[in-house]
Amino acid sequence: MARNKSRTSAPKVEHDDAPAAAAATQTQEFNWSNPTEFVDLPSGGKYYPEGHPLHNQDALEIRFMTAKEEDILTSQSLIRKGIVLDRLVDSVIVDKRITSKDLLVGDKNAVLIAARVTGYGQEYNVKVTCPECGEESEEEFLIEDISTIKEADASAVVWNDDGTFDIHLPMTKATTTCRLMTGADETANTQRRKQMKKHRMPTSALTTLLRTMVVKLNGNSDRAMINGFIDNMPARDARHLRIEYTKAVPNIELRTDFDCGNCEHSSEMEVPLNAGFFWPDA
Repeated sequence: MARNKSRTSAPKVEHDDAPAAAAATQTQEFNWSNPTEFVDLPSGGKYYPEGHPLHNQDALEIRFMTAKEEDILTSQSLIRKGIVLDRLVDSVIVDKRITSKDLLVGDKNAVLIAARVTGYGQEYNVKVTCPECGEESEEEFLIEDISTIKEADASAVVWNDDGTFDIHLPMTKATTTCRLMTGADETANTQRRKQMKKHRMPTSALTTLLRTMVVKLNGNSDRAMINGFIDNMPARDARHLRIEYTKAVPNIELRTDFDCGNCEHSSEMEVPLNAGFFWPDA
């Protein structure tokens, strides 16, 4: 017992050590643990393959934004490379087995919006242009009031067992098999557009997007045949494909009812995301 008492008794502190002890106490008082929260995933984890950390998981834990994430957002190098938001997502995700590249695009968007709220709050000020008269107005929104999870519309397409889905085209009568795009696809397409712009090549954002979406044509996965078909696809088919694909993709939408103070036009509209969303003082 005497030995145990000796081990648990506080050591005697000399006068010279008092400042160090006080500093240690102050450090402990200011020791702040970064809180986390769980983000509801638009996909509900349904479209990740077995073995993926998010397979059948309907939420993802993220840390609140800190000064470290502000450093990421203000990095001119990351902004120029077009990967600043990818790095932000990677930084706030708690499970480091998961990166922005692994996330479905809709789930990545949900993480970005949730991270923004943890960093800068619910308020979002943005200029909105009336679709009827073109008048610009400054609007303030609460993100929680305008954000809605859009689940995949099971009736819009024909889903396959491997997570792909079929879309039938009205003009050519062809059947395209598509897949949900990931953060990696989004980043690759952004980099491709940057390279085209750098080398003064004609942009092909639409065909690049369609080539990424479509994995089979009438059951055939030959890339040369698919790419050739996309290059010559009738505009009506291309539009139909984009519309039906958008219905099928789980995502998070920022929408609100808009009333123009100039022409009294009233409609539901998508809230635009500009630099002020992640850089409120920009």
